[in-house]
Amino acid sequence: SLVKKYKKFIIESLSKNELLLKSFSSKVTKGSTLLHIRRGDYINLNENLSNQFYQKALNYCKNNIDNFNYQVFTDDYKWVTANKLFKDATYIHSDNISIKNTIKTFGEMLNNENFIIGNSTFPLIASILSEKENSKIIVADPWFINKKRNLNIPENWIKVER
Repeated sequence: SLVKKYKKFIIESLSKNELLLKSFSSKVTKGSTLLHIRRGDYINLNENLSNQFYQKALNYCKNNIDNFNYQVFTDDYKWVTANKLFKDATYIHSDNISIKNTIKTFGEMLNNENFIIGNSTFPLIASILSEKENSKIIVADPWFINKKRNLNIPENWIKVER
């Protein structure tokens, strides 16, 4: 992917922002995991992920990540907080659309060791830029159900059936 190919250049460029520089330079907490839930427009496109996907992804993490803990990043705070599946999340970040908050949110996404990115490019980019040797990155399989997309998902990433 282009992001992987130009990873060093992208990190250097983004690091000109003070918030992102701090995120790139900070040490991540062992077991910290980002869980991204995109619903909004995906519901109308019939691309939103099911509870079953999130349950499988969380079970995988609980069984394969030492000191597993996770934060949810979502555009549907109400749905996530009403869903008992996510009751053990350490924090739930809601959407707040502004350039400043987008950068702040992206910086917070970078501060994770592991990523459940589902099928959204925002956390996909954060996971590529933050991936460590021992990171677990979980994606939906297939990425989309209504479009064919070959994202060249790396072999070491974990594909979870939608």
